[in-house]
Amino acid sequence: MTASSSIIKLFLGLLLFASISQAQAKDLITWHHPDFAPSYILQGPDKGNGIIEPIERFILSKLPEYDHKIEVSNFKRIIRTLESGQNACAVAILKTPERAKMTEYSIPHFLVHPVRIIIRKSDLAHYTPYKKQDGTYSLETILKDNKVTLGYSHGRSYSKTLDNLISLHATKLNSVMTARRTILEGLLRMLDRKRFDFTLGYAHEALYFMRKSEKSYDFMTLPISEQNTFNEVFVGCSKTDWGHKVIQQVNKILIKHRSKKSYYGSYLNWLDPIAAGEYPRIVAKAFKE
Repeated sequence: MTASSSIIKLFLGLLLFASISQAQAKDLITWHHPDFAPSYILQGPDKGNGIIEPIERFILSKLPEYDHKIEVSNFKRIIRTLESGQNACAVAILKTPERAKMTEYSIPHFLVHPVRIIIRKSDLAHYTPYKKQDGTYSLETILKDNKVTLGYSHGRSYSKTLDNLISLHATKLNSVMTARRTILEGLLRMLDRKRFDFTLGYAHEALYFMRKSEKSYDFMTLPISEQNTFNEVFVGCSKTDWGHKVIQQVNKILIKHRSKKSYYGSYLNWLDPIAAGEYPRIVAKAFKE
């Protein structure tokens, strides 16, 4: 064998090895989620056991053809990353018309109770003028009145209805917008320091924060008149051919599993007994195939 033929065989072998390696390499999905207890609990004794984390792990386990990377990001960065067209996804985001232009959405796979107004309990009397006969409180009326101040998170969706109300009526006179990494926790600390008068969030979020805090916080939540239906949660990926392919695969998983208690069961741990007892029936009705 001549030296030149040996070099050619070596070159062909390297090409073959490179081709095999490339064929075996898995596509990478970067999954973004926030530091947002109790949906995601990133530290402490409950680390990894938030509401969404078991669902996230389940979905990822059903996509073995991909490599997976987790990144912690606030809501603003998550949406910007998806809109930038990177190979990125998020397991739990709400759907809005604006986001739908740049985000590839799955079918809804999870339901959460409506967002509520969170206040300092000592301030309850301030909200009596906004209470309706059915016991709910009108966010629109509160914002229009300009007598109390809302603190809310930039980039977070509170639902299509509430997002629209904030967009229409939030001003420098009646609201404070923040972009904190810890989302609601930061807002609740600011609420306690009286940086504003109320914020928005889920009852289970406020309950978790009060349970884990060494300081004694005295918050309470109020139902919102304009938001009395469950919020649908979606998987979202970049609106590209790649993202469309991933979502098609994810949808097959969700259709098969989203109505099973083994899928959504982590949420029941954060509900009161009555709400937890009603939830399976609500899911079965909403996700009836």
